[in-house]
Amino acid sequence: QQASRLSRQEEELRQTNVLRASAERYRAMLGHQAAPTLEPVVNATNLWCYVAMRLLKPTTVVETGCAAGWSSLLFLLALERNQHGSLYTIDLPPVAGQLSMAWSLPEGVSAGFCVPEALRGRWTLIRGDVRQELLPLLERVRSIDVFHHDSDHSYEHMMWEYTSAWPHLSPHGILVSDDIGWNTAFWDFTTAVRRPFIIHRSSINMGAVARHPATSYR
Repeated sequence: QQASRLSRQEEELRQTNVLRASAERYRAMLGHQAAPTLEPVVNATNLWCYVAMRLLKPTTVVETGCAAGWSSLLFLLALERNQHGSLYTIDLPPVAGQLSMAWSLPEGVSAGFCVPEALRGRWTLIRGDVRQELLPLLERVRSIDVFHHDSDHSYEHMMWEYTSAWPHLSPHGILVSDDIGWNTAFWDFTTAVRRPFIIHRSSINMGAVARHPATSYR
């Protein structure tokens, strides 16, 4: 039954016109650097962003880092389909020669440019340094259901984000991190909080850990 639900939602994502339109805009802007078809956009990581939101039905999602905005778009699309929930994103726009991400965020283009206006009603995009913006945001929203790390992938910063967000997770909230293979921060953190983690075999660079060990999809 669970496998059937996952398959239905994967197909739901593949059929959405919103995703296709954003993929076309992304490809046109990045030219030869962009994926030539929709298929690379619907990869294991992006499927997680969408399907997990559809199953968990979170009220509050916080993500750090978005670049072009693929994860943001997928989160927001799922929240819209759920007719429930809000997304808060913190992103520091790249400056030439400083943390440049020209391969995914062209110069002069705002972070999150892939997110269409129709999905922005549930979105708060905070343009600033995560180090300055995350703690005030967590204090404002108080409780979060999903925290998604995808900003600075240094060991120190990843550990700081994890330990900052963890106390604010709701009883059945989850912490998700991209690029866990860059260092041992994710492994060290899950060991410290004594919680099992999940890594999908087709997306081994992304990990998730639940605040409560008995957390399950609703």
